[in-house]
Amino acid sequence: MISVQRREKLKQIITEKKAVTVSDMAQYFSVSLETIRRDLAVLEAEGIIEKSYGGATLKRRVSSQVSQAEKLHFMVSEKCSIAKAAVSFIQQNDYVFFDHSTTVLAMCDYLDDIPVTVITNSLQVFNKLAVRPNITLQNIGGIFQAKTQAFWGTETLRYVQEHYFDKAFFSCRCLDIQRGIHDSSEEIADIHKCIIANSNTKFLLADHNKFGRTAFTRVGDLAEVDYVITDRPLNDEWSANLVSKNVHIVIGENETDQN
Repeated sequence: MISVQRREKLKQIITEKKAVTVSDMAQYFSVSLETIRRDLAVLEAEGIIEKSYGGATLKRRVSSQVSQAEKLHFMVSEKCSIAKAAVSFIQQNDYVFFDHSTTVLAMCDYLDDIPVTVITNSLQVFNKLAVRPNITLQNIGGIFQAKTQAFWGTETLRYVQEHYFDKAFFSCRCLDIQRGIHDSSEEIADIHKCIIANSNTKFLLADHNKFGRTAFTRVGDLAEVDYVITDRPLNDEWSANLVSKNVHIVIGENETDQN
């Protein structure tokens, strides 16, 4: 593995695990400790990590520079667990909104070819479901953004403001127990605010790493969603808080749980 590939993989590992040690990464990549230290120095210069004694931690930032292509490789099993639970709520003849997130994208692999209408601003969702003849697709248009593989802008926002959905499935950058749902940009937050307002039932999909953090833009209060679907049981504080807001908690079933 060349240095560029190794650093990209190292970036993925740190983004997912939040912290690594030099010795563990040297063993993982079968390279010297000094090689890993040099790699971490490069990632630190890029503003991705903060070096610590014997390792490194992910730099906590309110904005995100991670591309859609990179996100596809993060928390894969967790996203699949959440996605399987989420599709069980979709029924024939539903009008559902799918956002651009990779967690919602994973739902496409488990959604049966049944007569439903899927409205989305995601090119990846559109392409995945285009081969299902019984699913009606509506791409809401706008200006295509390569980084997110989705459409944004005035036209996109106008569509979600003027249309209503039976169910909306969306993710977020993170959740804070007091401050609510957050995302990394105003354009994403604006779309999510509209689909929350215009959907009969709202499903927020979030893996366990997203809890207890804040990001650049606030989307809304947790009480505004009907379901939170995640991959691990929540602690007592989170469970009590969501129950007090009449939010249903759904825990996806991991493959290891089935063995």
